[in-house]
Amino acid sequence: MKPLSQFPTEIKTPRLVLRVVAPTAENATKLLSIIDQNRDYFMDWQAHFGELKTVVDVVAYLNKRANQIKTNQGVCFYIYLNDNIIGRIRFFNIQDNGCEIGYWLIKSANGHGYMSGNRVIQIRV
Repeated sequence: MKPLSQFPTEIKTPRLVLRVVAPTAENATKLLSIIDQNRDYFMDWQAHFGELKTVVDVVAYLNKRANQIKTNQGVCFYIYLNDNIIGRIRFFNIQDNGCEIGYWLIKSANGHGYMSGNRVIQIRV
C-alpha cells in the first residue's frame, strides 16, 4: 500500500475541492465556526464535536488527523465549495484489503447532490 504521506493533499473536481487542512489557528477558527453553526445538526453522528469548544481544541483535533497521515492510519479531506468548507470525508482503519469512510456535510449543503447522507461505511476488497 502506498504511504498516505504520498497521496495528494488537494483533489479538484469540477464542482468541489478536497483538501487536507493544516492544523493552524486560522484553519481551526474556520472549522470551529462551522461546527458551532451546525453543532445540533452534527450531534447525531459526530458526538465528539461536543468536545471541540475552542480554537485550541480544534488545533489539537487537526493535529491528531495530521498525525494519522504520518502513521498511515488515515487521511481526512475537507470539502470546499467556492473556498468555503461544506463537509469532510475521512478514510480510516486503513488495511491492505480496505478501509472505513466517514463523511458529513453542513446542513445547508445537503440536497445539492454532493453526497448521500452523513455516515460511516466500510469498504473491503
